[in-house]
Parts: sequence; structure tokens; C-alpha cells
Amino acid sequence: MVTNKIYYGVITEILELNYNNKGSIVLFKCDWVDNHAQDKWVQVDYLGVTRVNFKHLFKSDEPFILASQATQVYYVQDDLDKDWCFVRSFPHP
Repeated sequence: MVTNKIYYGVITEILELNYNNKGSIVLFKCDWVDNHAQDKWVQVDYLGVTRVNFKHLFKSDEPFILASQATQVYYVQDDLDKDWCFVRSFPHP
């Protein structure tokens, strides 16, 4: 069974690989919130609002993604629980 997990993270480094001016690829290195245990450090409530806890990152042997694989979001700290942030996305034009 294949599941499509959503990964939430913070970019820590941006790399551009240039292939002798024949093209380039942009990679993002990220710190990823641990989403291996369902609903533990990435939670989605009954209204579809997502919260993440950046105090629980997972160690990845593959911290890089292609820039084209990323979706931009921003995080808003939860006033009631400072360890958690709400995930907010930008409206698409």
C-alpha cells in the first residue's frame, strides 16, 4: 500500500547545481518534522487545520528535495501551545 504523506519542513540551505551552462537544478536542504507516527507531531484536526511541532525533527539520509517538489507555506505559532505551529498556505493566483 502506498501512502502520500505530506512533509513539513524549514529550508536550511539552497543549492544550485549548474551543468556547464547546459542547465541547472535547484535543491532545497530541509529540516523535516517527524511525520512517521501518525498524528503525533503533524496533526490535522476535524476542520482540516494542520499543526506541526518543530521540536521533533527526523534524521534523514535524504534531506534534499528538488525546488519543483516544494510548496510554499508559512507557520504561525500556536498561542496556546508554543511548541506547535499552524500551517498556512498562500492563495494560488
